[in-house]
Amino acid sequence: MRFVCPYVLLLLGLLPVLWRKKRRRQSESLVPFPSVQLMVELSPPWRVRWHSLPDILRLVSLGLMIVALARPQIGRGTVLDYREGIALMMVLDRSGSMNAPLSGDDAALRRWDAVKKAAQLFVTDKEFAEGSGDLLGLVAFARHPETVCPLTWSHELLRYFVANLDLEEDPTLDGTALGDALALAAARLHKADAPGMKIKSKAILLLTDGRNNAGSLDPIEAARMAARWGIRVHAIGLVGSDSPADHPAVPGQPAISFGSGIDEETLRTVAQETGGTYAMGRSADDLQKILRAVKTMERTSFPRTRSTRYGEIFPWFVAAALMVLAFEVAMRWTVLGGVP
Repeated sequence: MRFVCPYVLLLLGLLPVLWRKKRRRQSESLVPFPSVQLMVELSPPWRVRWHSLPDILRLVSLGLMIVALARPQIGRGTVLDYREGIALMMVLDRSGSMNAPLSGDDAALRRWDAVKKAAQLFVTDKEFAEGSGDLLGLVAFARHPETVCPLTWSHELLRYFVANLDLEEDPTLDGTALGDALALAAARLHKADAPGMKIKSKAILLLTDGRNNAGSLDPIEAARMAARWGIRVHAIGLVGSDSPADHPAVPGQPAISFGSGIDEETLRTVAQETGGTYAMGRSADDLQKILRAVKTMERTSFPRTRSTRYGEIFPWFVAAALMVLAFEVAMRWTVLGGVP
């Protein structure tokens, strides 16, 4: 139980004061007798013995009304709901090279489009439905990493951020700060624990098509830091056409020859250092299969605290106060009506 206005309960302290004041008045109105022995020998009728009951009932009624004014509420209590879930940060490369096409049947599809589609399907998978217990977040990077969406249970919100994310348009901010992005995602996961909740599985899902050429941290150093925090890194390398791309990385800028510049050796080492996995994706279908495999590997269990819904119960106290007051009035004017 809780009270919306708990300070109103301080008025209950007035009830003993009112009781003492009432008793003092009754003492002053007593009729003096010359002999106390005579009073002891007399057996007072039951009406006299119970003459204080109406006053007590009135104070009880007043106390119930004060409690009602404090607006008491009851809830169902805090529920710890144990569900299958993971805590995972997606790290997406949004550098200019992601504008290059994939290979094979998906040659008409940009690497970035394939990544966004796979990421949205990953987030909105039926096993990732709202309330499933999975904590998901998003870090995107080019020359600098940024937290696009912190860890959240609202997967629809994360899907919105993924759908509205695009490549870096400023050529001066283009690049691949792979190490800095991994460090930022690891720091987010490292601080994910909260009172009453211990996340047993933390992982980073990295999707990139290049090599580290910006930032201050080496990817392997960032991976070792993540490993110390118990965070696995699953790296996915994207490859496409080895021929120069006909599409500029940024509209209005000269075309860039993308080729296949992925640093597979570093990505493998990053995965190995953290106990994760490395996979190569050549098509949109490959990406979706790899993401499903990662999800299965990272499945674990941790508690999620649900909010409590409270309901008003002050009408119960008002009804009880009125019933006690009615009983007091009835006794005062009927059974005990003759008591002075």
